Amino acid sequence: MKYFWLIFLTCLIVVTCRAQSADQITRLFSKWADPSKPGCVVGIVRHDSLIYAKGFGAADLEHPAPNTPESIYYMCSVSKQFTGYGIALLVSEGKLKLGDDVHRYLPWLADFGKPITIQNLLNHTSGLRDFINLAAIAGRPASGILDEQQALSLIARERTLNFEPGSKFSYSNTNYLLLAEIVRVVSGESFESFTAEHIFKPLHMTSSRFISDPREVIPNRAMSYENGRNSPQQTGGVGDGGLYSNMDDLARWAMHYYDPADSAVIRLMTIQGKLNSGKTITYAMGINSEHYHGWKRYIHNGSLAGYRTILVVYPELETGFILLGNGGDGSLYQKVDDLAALFVPDQRKPAAASPAVKRDSILANLPSPENTKSLAGDYIAENGYHLQFTVRDGRFWLNGKTLMQPAGRDTFKIFANPAVSYVFHNHATDLYSPVLDEPMHLLQCPATTFTEKQLAAYTGNYDCPEMGCSYGLVVKDGRLYWTSSIYPDTKVTLLGTDDLMSPDSELDHVHIRRDRKGQITGFELNSGEMMHLRFQKRP
Repeated sequence: MKYFWLIFLTCLIVVTCRAQSADQITRLFSKWADPSKPGCVVGIVRHDSLIYAKGFGAADLEHPAPNTPESIYYMCSVSKQFTGYGIALLVSEGKLKLGDDVHRYLPWLADFGKPITIQNLLNHTSGLRDFINLAAIAGRPASGILDEQQALSLIARERTLNFEPGSKFSYSNTNYLLLAEIVRVVSGESFESFTAEHIFKPLHMTSSRFISDPREVIPNRAMSYENGRNSPQQTGGVGDGGLYSNMDDLARWAMHYYDPADSAVIRLMTIQGKLNSGKTITYAMGINSEHYHGWKRYIHNGSLAGYRTILVVYPELETGFILLGNGGDGSLYQKVDDLAALFVPDQRKPAAASPAVKRDSILANLPSPENTKSLAGDYIAENGYHLQFTVRDGRFWLNGKTLMQPAGRDTFKIFANPAVSYVFHNHATDLYSPVLDEPMHLLQCPATTFTEKQLAAYTGNYDCPEMGCSYGLVVKDGRLYWTSSIYPDTKVTLLGTDDLMSPDSELDHVHIRRDRKGQITGFELNSGEMMHLRFQKRP
């Protein structure tokens, strides 16, 4: 029966593609078809063939050239799977182990008190901060291009981590830049040479190579645009990115997932990662290994400057989709699911129909609005996630527009999405959501007003020893501003007394640190995945 299904699906795909899909695909990508604008290249792989390959729009506007399947694209983070494959090759040859401490190969990396393994780097569970974000804080070099040595220099300065290695997943380009360094150390070859000889040559990927300097002349390159302007990439280095390739070569790579030269290597690189807690994550070795519509799929996208890239493979169906864009349009990513709707049968069991439930907004009325007013105000999580609750017209609102529904003592659910709830207690709230691994804890910020004299306590210069950079706080026109030699002055908003927000600054959320007497000694930059980067206030 299994073979019958595969034969049936193969026939279905062939018939679908030949009979109707070419026109459907053209309609799917009509948005990118204007020859006077940047566009995309689309490829579909089935079995041992690239059954569809077409360019839309322009590859180069200044020296007019259309996008074609031969156009060379910067692959952004799609590059990472080649780095993962390189590590898997070295493991298969017994030259390293996934459990090895990275200091064995990179002794210059700081000692963080907890070992970081090669497996941690591969699965993005190391806790190392992203060097691209660090460069934004420390200031890019005068050339505007952050090269590999400058990136490694920033990583070498790190003395603290975002979190304990293995305790959580946090995507960081640093991990794969270091993996490329490990490949170099173990193999005795440059990463560019290793990948050329051990990956691209065996797979006959004749148009593919890693390049560390984006200023190198690359014939037939698709240029990068964003918002109608040139958008050159400003990051060099290899491992996390750096791959240049075209549709024909990428099709060979996609086929390699289900028709590999060494099945043990592919099997190793597609094993899902695990946290210290035992929880499984979908990220494997440079590729996400997951299921979609009941089928196993490998998927990774990339984004830098105006490039948008994505590669998806369904190994059980021997089918893959590759999309390459050069106009900064992230909606391109969604098209892989539109292509899947044409070529990937949905083998999930249909959900049992449930009767439609009409919800009356009267359920959101507060039984006692006065008692709820104490819950109103600003709340902030450690990573800077900020929410505001208000009582208006006898109802409780999130961020002024999302209606909340009472669901027990000091518990509220989002009226339009009851799966998300907030439990209030002790001047804090815990956010429960299906998309969170654990509840997010947010503290209520006391409502405060500040005189210029009180604001003056925050002013001064703050130094970051790790990154070798400084920022200042000054008062102008009754408001705090960040100042630096790198960026224009930007306004700061105080939430309570210890959280400073500035959406226009690299320091978009910092938490003030104080001594036992309450005097300000510095702050921590805690913003999204960038955590616990400390700045000291000068005496």
